[in-house]
Order: sequence, then C-alpha cells, then structure tokens
Amino acid sequence: MRRRNSDIKPFCLFAFYGNNAVAASPSNETTEPIIESIPKRPLTKKDVEKLDEKFPFAGATFPRQEDVVDEIPTNITDVLIVSTENSTVIMQYYQQGWVVGEELPHDGDVDPVDVGRIAWEKYTKDFHRQMKLRYGRDNA
Repeated sequence: MRRRNSDIKPFCLFAFYGNNAVAASPSNETTEPIIESIPKRPLTKKDVEKLDEKFPFAGATFPRQEDVVDEIPTNITDVLIVSTENSTVIMQYYQQGWVVGEELPHDGDVDPVDVGRIAWEKYTKDFHRQMKLRYGRDNA
C-alpha cells in the first residue's frame, strides 16, 4: 500500500548538511520523500563513516566479496540507515536520489544507537541473503 505525502513525516539531515537539508517533493515514481541533501549517487564506505561521525548512528549495507560475483561492486551502497535523537530512517537510492523507505520514531528513552544498530543488523542480514541468492558465486 502506498502512503500519501500527508502521511509521511519529512526527515532532514540538518546536523550534517547544514541549512541546505530539506525533504524535497517526491518524484512521479514514488510518494516517499526524497532526501535532497545527500549526493544523488550510491555512497561509499567513507561517505557512510563521515555520516556516522555526525549522527548517533549511520550504517549501510555493503555486499560481501565472498558472497557475490566479481562484477558486483562491494565498495558502494544503495541502502542507508541513519539514527537521529528522534527517529531512525532507512533510505534507498534510486535514480532520482535517496528515498525514505521507512521511518522508525524513537519512543520514550530508547537509545538511537541501539535502534539504528538493530535496524542495520536486520537490513544487512536480509540484504546479504538476497545478494547471495541473486548474484552469488557458484560454489558447486
């Protein structure tokens, strides 16, 4: 089920990108907000490390070299998880930019690092399983 824009809370990365951080209007292909402040390209491990220095948690899914054929790059990601004090956001990169796929509000006294890490572990485990099924090496 697709959500309407009015059902989605905008997410801005003011802590990292300054006043240029805005949740832009969604493209014709999605009703999810697009994060304009992140470069419109898959991110490298170094990019994610820089984000992790600025937020309570930032992580990404990267293919493991031992799980995929050589043609699949293992140094870039198209799935990003970022935790702020108020929420954890899971983003996916598409041609139009970084799109918010899921936002997990932090209720009560939860630790944003813990929520981010749990989300990262869940998405990473599923991502690695999918990558191995789709692009895995033939170990026979």
